Amino acid sequence: MNEKKIIYIHTGEWPSPSPSIIFVTGTVYGLAHHTPTVLIIRNNSPEPSRDIFHSITGTDIPELLEIERVGYGGKTPGHTGFFKKAVEYVSTLAKKGDAGAVITRSIGFLPYLAYIRKRYSVPCFFETHDFYGDLAFRTDLKKKLHIRKNSLYERLSLPRLDGLICLTESQKKLFERYYPSTPGIVAPTGLFQVERKDTRREKQVCYVGSLDEHKGLGTVLSAMTHTVDKELNLLIIGGKNEHEMREFKDLATLMGVGQQVRFTGWIHHSDIAHMMDRSIAGIVPLRDTVFNRYITSPLKILDCFSRSLPVIGSDLPTVREYVEDGKHGILFTPDSPESLAETLDRFVAGGMFEKLSPEVEEHADRFLWEKRGKKIIQFINETTQS
Repeated sequence: MNEKKIIYIHTGEWPSPSPSIIFVTGTVYGLAHHTPTVLIIRNNSPEPSRDIFHSITGTDIPELLEIERVGYGGKTPGHTGFFKKAVEYVSTLAKKGDAGAVITRSIGFLPYLAYIRKRYSVPCFFETHDFYGDLAFRTDLKKKLHIRKNSLYERLSLPRLDGLICLTESQKKLFERYYPSTPGIVAPTGLFQVERKDTRREKQVCYVGSLDEHKGLGTVLSAMTHTVDKELNLLIIGGKNEHEMREFKDLATLMGVGQQVRFTGWIHHSDIAHMMDRSIAGIVPLRDTVFNRYITSPLKILDCFSRSLPVIGSDLPTVREYVEDGKHGILFTPDSPESLAETLDRFVAGGMFEKLSPEVEEHADRFLWEKRGKKIIQFINETTQS
């Protein structure tokens, strides 16, 4: 691309507790290790970009990365206003011959992305993270107006793009079925660094992420009532607000495991490492839904891998793409508290942290953001030169 810029556009607010912000920031971090990159994002703070970036990544902004915060120093526009400003920015670069490619994961931006490709002949790519092309397939969704809009945007726009950047092989196969003419690649979710701290471990497993029902935390609470080992504790790093956390605290107390569960609330992503380093495993208890089985790419698995933590996870195709049972963790039957309880007891009794952690550390290195960035750039070059 001869040092032309890759422009990543995301309508999310920067910063925010949304996992998408970690994903987007990590993606541009990885891209900027190899080529000039611009992140266009909605401002959500008076803090300097360097401070926000460090709070998310724990690192400094790469030299080749520019961050354009729409609304910084003024009023932050809504989605439509943001999209128009993003198109104006791309237009300016395209007219100078400096726009190498545009990437987005924002479904609402898809019509604008197709317009950019047609109007300015700039290669355009979509990062898949959900699927709306066939709403009959999405039995886990209520077909509200915004869902139907997403379905329309996807069906009309994706066939007109240069490529799809998928997070898992499961995702890629799904999109290939509906959009066979649009090239795709699998570029797994990334992590910033890999460490294995020699710290004192507590008899504790940790969960990182939201408390949404489909994440499966209810299964974990139920499992803890079935474990033989009643000294095992659960650390929950997450929760959008105090009301959401209070509901789970009350549920844990009602189930008789309140003393074994601790919540941190939402904290900066770069600050979770020292909390995870006291645990013996990370837990990814996804429920068996269409989204979790075919579409998701859990960032929380990579959070665990970044600390060389084995994963106790649901036995789903999307989880198996990251975790080999008995090597990088242990898998259990989704939605089964009994299966999870047996797995937890087996993990603790077998001293599995000491056995699996070195293997996880070695395995995690392949998921670094800069390696993901290199793979995406290769895909862009191959797709646009063919």
